[in-house]
Amino acid sequence: PHTTYSSPNEASLWSYIFFSPEDLFQQSFKSAYSNFEPNLWAIKGTNCILNKEEHPKVYTLATSAVEELKQKNPYYQESAYGLLLSLYIELLRIHSRNEPLVDQETEHSLKGDFVISPVLEYITKNYMMPITIDFLADLCHLSTTHFRRKFHEIMGSAPLDFLNSTRIEEACKQLKSTDDSILSISEQV
Repeated sequence: PHTTYSSPNEASLWSYIFFSPEDLFQQSFKSAYSNFEPNLWAIKGTNCILNKEEHPKVYTLATSAVEELKQKNPYYQESAYGLLLSLYIELLRIHSRNEPLVDQETEHSLKGDFVISPVLEYITKNYMMPITIDFLADLCHLSTTHFRRKFHEIMGSAPLDFLNSTRIEEACKQLKSTDDSILSISEQV
């Protein structure tokens, strides 16, 4: 698990769990269902913000997995594995029911939130490039001040903090999947 604290005088704490379901659960699914290939990549790019009131099971599984990984009690790895597997299956169920990940009322209130989607897409594809706030604001056709305020309102973090989190996430993936040195990976991201 990774934790990000917000800016000074901000009351928020974010916890992240980085894992590759395909790698982590490959054996579990292969042994149970020979032709079953679960894949959440299909929903990448859709709005994946889940409200804990509407999806209490997802919330409980995610927070329980974070707590297991933080506390490190005996057998915590096995417990975290089971919780993450259950979380993954629940996300697959939500997606396979073609259930929108946000309800109609929430979706209507989020319409204005899509103003930053060009920035999220750009950061996802170009995180390794030098990026300025002014450039990101221009992508959304907003003033820099309004862009910063809107981005923080929607994402809960500053744009450059989000960029740095994206870079860290990619570095974590590369550290896990390649033999490149830390220095090399840091230069790539």
